[in-house]
Amino acid sequence: MNAGLGRLLCRVVTIQLLVLEKLDLDYGWSESSRQLRMASIKIPISGFLLDDGSSLCCCWADAESAKMLLRLEEVFCQLFFLHGADSVGRTDAYHDTIGYRLEMMLKKHVKIIVRNNRNVPDDSLMDFTFSADSDEVLSNAEECLLRYIIINACQGSTFNVIGCKMDSTSLDLFDRDGEKWENTMGPLTNIWATDVLHINPLKKARNLLEDLSR
Repeated sequence: MNAGLGRLLCRVVTIQLLVLEKLDLDYGWSESSRQLRMASIKIPISGFLLDDGSSLCCCWADAESAKMLLRLEEVFCQLFFLHGADSVGRTDAYHDTIGYRLEMMLKKHVKIIVRNNRNVPDDSLMDFTFSADSDEVLSNAEECLLRYIIINACQGSTFNVIGCKMDSTSLDLFDRDGEKWENTMGPLTNIWATDVLHINPLKKARNLLEDLSR
């Protein structure tokens, strides 16, 4: 899979695949520290359509790299009520947050898979299919929450993605349940993210000005 590490300065255009699983860890509200913690979820595989300003590519990631590209740290502590994104805000009550609602969804469904039905590189529309391991169908409110997380991830943050090129068989490594993820890979260049860093545009512009003034 590793064809040499490369670096991309890019943004998320859309999500091709997202797999969320329940993680049996006791996170959430800490009475001792009185601090909010990251929700206890696992991302074994995810696929993103990235734009570096000149071309598109498919980027695959798991764990912390996937959480970074989804901007989950930014949304986990936000409010989200049943009627959707109009209710987004800040809160100190963990049980009212997106992170908690996502935890409850995974406690109920165990595993959730989101697929984009649009062919890469068609990013004009987002047409997602939601499925779960449980016998229950995801509710409209649950789908609305997932759509909000996806849309928020595509809101223009710039990332420095370090990764390596992948071939068509690379995703077999993650095919634990016969899902055949390679069918999700598009005709574009596919890379595996080994590290993802959030770029501060103001700091980057300041550093550029300093370099030019030398």
